[in-house]
Amino acid sequence: MNGLHSQIQDLSVVLEETEQYLAQVLDKVVVSLPSWKVQVQKMKAIYLVLNQCSFDVTQKCLIAEVWCPVRDLTQVQDALRQGSGLLDGAHVLVLGFAWYPHVLMPGVA
Repeated sequence: MNGLHSQIQDLSVVLEETEQYLAQVLDKVVVSLPSWKVQVQKMKAIYLVLNQCSFDVTQKCLIAEVWCPVRDLTQVQDALRQGSGLLDGAHVLVLGFAWYPHVLMPGVA
């Protein structure tokens, strides 16, 4: 009977320590969760943009057509150049711009 009582106590200790460990893990997750959420949102945004690109099999490249206000064009160019500077050298970023002054947004004079 003492052996059985000893086993029950051992199992109780193991369960208690397991609960404490899991509580510590959950506390760490709670602290990390906001930054993980931001990372996931950024990754989803990147993949959303990449999925809207066309793949050119002859040139083996992605082609993206985007619109931006003329006033922001310099910032967009700078951001793309800065991003291409982070590439490993095996990838090249080609910037091409088209100007469509005759295309107006609805409600814009």
